[in-house]
Amino acid sequence: MKGQVIESGVLSDLFGIFNGTKQWCVLAPLLFCILFAMMLLVDFKDCDLGAPIQSRADGSVFNLQRLQVRTKTIPALVRYLLYTDDCALLAHTLHDAQQLFDRFRTTTVRENVCNNSKKT
Repeated sequence: MKGQVIESGVLSDLFGIFNGTKQWCVLAPLLFCILFAMMLLVDFKDCDLGAPIQSRADGSVFNLQRLQVRTKTIPALVRYLLYTDDCALLAHTLHDAQQLFDRFRTTTVRENVCNNSKKT
């Protein structure tokens, strides 16, 4: 495999990549999360599906009454959760889950990422 690096806007010459991460390498989960986070960020950038949540940034995480005050809450939309070498898609309805999975499948095929359908 060949690769290139961009440093300060300058693209390097092609160089050979002969080794990847090995099984049980401590970098593998980190590299997976970086790859998937960027892949899914690009894929879901114009998507409004997912699980909406409300959060606060004032340090009062477990005070449920404060979450009911809408003026100080921050809305967010969670579409996926990454953990080690797994990705979980989140949705409220089966139809939304199917649409998210279709987008995910399209991305994995385009990026040539292996998808284990037995675990799905």
